[in-house]
Amino acid sequence: EYDYIGIGGIASKEIKVEQTIPFIKYAIKNNVKLHMLGMTRQGILNKYPFYSCDSTNWITARFGRIWLFKNNKSYSKKIDSKYCSENRKKIDYLCYMNFKKFQDYYYNKWKEFDLKNYRM
Repeated sequence: EYDYIGIGGIASKEIKVEQTIPFIKYAIKNNVKLHMLGMTRQGILNKYPFYSCDSTNWITARFGRIWLFKNNKSYSKKIDSKYCSENRKKIDYLCYMNFKKFQDYYYNKWKEFDLKNYRM
């Protein structure tokens, strides 16, 4: 009865991604826009046409990692914690800009998508 729903619990590890697949398929079959909370797993994002998703992965610098997106792949690299502390704004900006590339990639991938004709 809703035209836009959200699924959460993945980032907090309350549920596994695999447990959401029946809900994803149901939403797609019924032409429901789907928002995934805490979703940046490319294996899932490449397979299913979510209307939207969100994540805090781009702030991984706070945990000693830098988040990057290159050649249509996301990954993180460990960085020196002292360097991270001294350059937090620069690193956050770099991660944010990489996440923006990630967002643009998936927006362009699915923007012309028609749920009505989608076959899984």
